[in-house]
Amino acid sequence: MAEWLEKTPLGAAIRACNACPMRSKIRRPVPGVGPRSAKVVVIARSPSKYDDRAGKPMSGTFGDVLTECLARLGVTRSHTGFVHTVSCFTTEPENRDPTYEEICACADWRERQLSWFSNKKIVLAWGRPAINAVYGGVERMGDIVGELYKPSICRGRTDVESWGVIPFWHPVYLMRDKETKLMFRNVLAPKVKETIADVMENEVPWFSSESQGDLFG
Repeated sequence: MAEWLEKTPLGAAIRACNACPMRSKIRRPVPGVGPRSAKVVVIARSPSKYDDRAGKPMSGTFGDVLTECLARLGVTRSHTGFVHTVSCFTTEPENRDPTYEEICACADWRERQLSWFSNKKIVLAWGRPAINAVYGGVERMGDIVGELYKPSICRGRTDVESWGVIPFWHPVYLMRDKETKLMFRNVLAPKVKETIADVMENEVPWFSSESQGDLFG
């Protein structure tokens, strides 16, 4: 029987977290969801107001658009893991990017969730904050979207040899910008679909099955 992140002690601990001031401004932190067996994991910026109400990630309009995008990549939502860069809905103003301090405060939860998906081969990073969290700083999004990259090294990340990051624009931007939307559908999505299929069948190009213990001791 599949083990699901949202039903684990880790999920419960995230829901109970009050480690930073954001907790007092929201209904609840939102843990990730998905089966432990997931080979594809999605990471996005932060929970939306819909996620805050529902208590689950990537719902509402964002979730609908994301589901459409994933389908074009050949990814089935029910077999996929979902994690946020930070676990709390960012308020004041609504849906702003999380601050550096908030990202740092939530980094341990993010890394523990990513590590929990121990079979992952691909992490799809949607939007700049998510890309920054798993790959690194980006100057021009157009230069990196849709390509496969080795994840960045950070504290708590112990398995960087076994998975890869594919960056994307935020899905809502994809759907709103007509030119980008067409490019995603006609050019980028078919290309990434092939990349994902290749990694699923084989491994990421830098794969190493050797010891991947804590890089920081």
